[in-house]
Amino acid sequence: MLVKTTKSSITSSLGEIVEGVRKNQQWAQVALYDQFFQPAYYTAYRIVKNKMSAEDAVHEGFIKAFGKIQSLKNPEIVEGWLKRIVLNEALQSIRAEKHYSDPITDDNLADEELLEKKEIPLDKLLESIEELPEGYRIICQLNLIEEMRHEEIAESLGITASTSRSQLARAKSKLKEIIHRKGIVK
Repeated sequence: MLVKTTKSSITSSLGEIVEGVRKNQQWAQVALYDQFFQPAYYTAYRIVKNKMSAEDAVHEGFIKAFGKIQSLKNPEIVEGWLKRIVLNEALQSIRAEKHYSDPITDDNLADEELLEKKEIPLDKLLESIEELPEGYRIICQLNLIEEMRHEEIAESLGITASTSRSQLARAKSKLKEIIHRKGIVK
């Protein structure tokens, strides 16, 4: 009975589910999990690029969310709130596997014109981002796809904001090479 057609009934159902989770009711936890597993999974998978790690991030994220549900003021934003928790879990697993360093100091490496002024089909851009080395790919996805600021990326990855900026500049430079190699933009 979760699928409703009007916005007010969706909000009402979501509010009831969130209220049920707050009361630690299993039906509500299952309903919330079922409703938001897929978007949370895709968020995690884009970062970790591994099915099992993405599932782990989602499961850990939901466990944390269930424990912190009292802090959620507005049930209407539960999807974004959950995705952010899952994203942090995915980033945590990446951090555990690999320590990010700050070897890059040149912030002017990327050709901004390529990504900002040329028309690149979104599917081709996403495909090209997937070819980036892991560190560049993660920062590129967090900034360009998840729209996180460099300060947020830095906090999430345990690096400095300047490292995030320089990694993004490097990622864009590498992305330019990939796009030219594939013949997407001449």
